[in-house]
Parts: sequence; C-alpha cells; structure tokens
Amino acid sequence: MCEPAVWYAVITNFLSHRFMQIERPNEQSVLITAANAKIYLNLGKQALKVPKDQNVIILGNSKDANAYVVDEPGEYELYDISIAALENAEKKKGVADFFQVEIEGVFVTWQKDQTIEIAKDDWENLADSQILILNLEDHQEGNKLDKFISKHNPVKLVIINADSVTAEKLTGIPVKETVKKIKLANKDFTAEEFTTESIVLE
Repeated sequence: MCEPAVWYAVITNFLSHRFMQIERPNEQSVLITAANAKIYLNLGKQALKVPKDQNVIILGNSKDANAYVVDEPGEYELYDISIAALENAEKKKGVADFFQVEIEGVFVTWQKDQTIEIAKDDWENLADSQILILNLEDHQEGNKLDKFISKHNPVKLVIINADSVTAEKLTGIPVKETVKKIKLANKDFTAEEFTTESIVLE
C-alpha cells in the first residue's frame, strides 16, 4: 500500500493538473485548448478558418477542411470530448445555436444568443454548466442577464466583448480579473458550494 504522503502527492498533482485553457486568438473566435483537442467557437456569421493542426473542432459555421465542424444539432464524441449541439426551438432551421462541451468531466456552455429558446426536453437533458461563455457584444442593455446566468449557474462566467465595468453592470457579478488567457485546473471545480466567479477575456 502507498504511504499517506504518497497518496497526498498523487491527489495534489491530479487536482493541480491544468487541463483547459481559454483564449481569444482573434475577434471572430474563442479557443479552448484541452489535452486532446483544440475547440474553436465561431462568434461571427462568416465561415471560420483556423490554423492547420491535429484534432481541431469548430463549433459554428465553417468549411475548414482541417477541422471537424459541428454546426448541426446532435450529440458528438470527438477526441475524448462530448458535445451536445442544440437548435433554437422557435426557428427549427437545423442549425446549432447552443453548445455544451464536456472536457474531463467539466461542462462548458456557449449560447450564441441569449434570446435563443431551447426545447424543454433538451434543456432537462443538459448538465449544469461549470463554465459559461457569455458574449456581450450585441447584448441589449434593457435585457437583464441575472435569470439567464442563474439558469446555467456556472462556477466560472467568462465574459467576452465587454470591459469589466460593462460586464458588472449587465451581469450584476463583480469581475475578478481581466486576462488574455484563462488557465483552469481540476481543483477549480471541486467545491460543492460556490459563488459564480466572473472573468473578462480580452
């Protein structure tokens, strides 16, 4: 049997393991780097092109032959990553507008538009969002985001296309920091009780 000190070292190493990084490589996308893949979120309406690499996934519109493109509703298993892609329940055009990605047991949610309505049955099958990526570029100030955020109840709220003052005004959550890259470890998601932490991603 391992000595207690050895077990402590093993557990500490596991919890401190950085398994995800989130950044903005350009204005049109967000990049999530996991152990086995790179996942690009296409923020724009134009098809996204990304640098050639291995195990690349694009969520949203793209015709990039170097990546696996997820732009239709469905469930996907790619490079040890699970993806649920859902469409707007009101439009039903066969285009995915809502994505939930599971990376090593942590769920990252990105909803392209906060006004999108997800079918009740689809919503009930989703997991809680440990990370919610929120784009405030086109947000209308009159629309309150507190109910939207509390519905997801994320541990980490990642804000894009807004400064800290605007982010706090629209979400009602104090911004912890403004950074160019967010590096996350297993230990960031182990607490049973938490208060949502807001981070602005430049």
